[in-house]
Amino acid sequence: MSAEDLPLKLRALRERPAVTRSRAPIVIESLTTLAVREQVQERLLACLEPLREMTRTLRPVQRMDSGCWRIGLAQQLEADQRKGRAARPYSRCEFTLAFDTVRRRLDIECHATAFDRDLPTMRLAVDLDNVAWHELQEWIETSCLAFAERWVEKVPA
Repeated sequence: MSAEDLPLKLRALRERPAVTRSRAPIVIESLTTLAVREQVQERLLACLEPLREMTRTLRPVQRMDSGCWRIGLAQQLEADQRKGRAARPYSRCEFTLAFDTVRRRLDIECHATAFDRDLPTMRLAVDLDNVAWHELQEWIETSCLAFAERWVEKVPA
């Protein structure tokens, strides 16, 4: 290619009709993800509310953490309380929602700690194209119940 050919090729590229890409699949995927997250969040909050009333010391938590939504209950420890953790043991029951858009699924994990003792992490993968709401509801209830049982075992009399 000579020096004279380059401007001709660049002009031809510039005059070529622009390729338009549809953003519809991206928008639909985002809306689907958002709708599923909102429905899961509603179910989580409905199960966490009785748990909050039972524990009385755990407060609602909702935040983004490492690209995932975290929804749950946790003890809010102040800086001076963290030094003497033996006197004020830490507890939480948090659900992490991570969307995998490539596999079209939602990965949910339940991280629970009762009085500084971690419970095994519980995991569930939900297919975004075919959400089994009944199965999801049962899993959420089972996760909350596992935390509640551990909480009742350790609660001081």
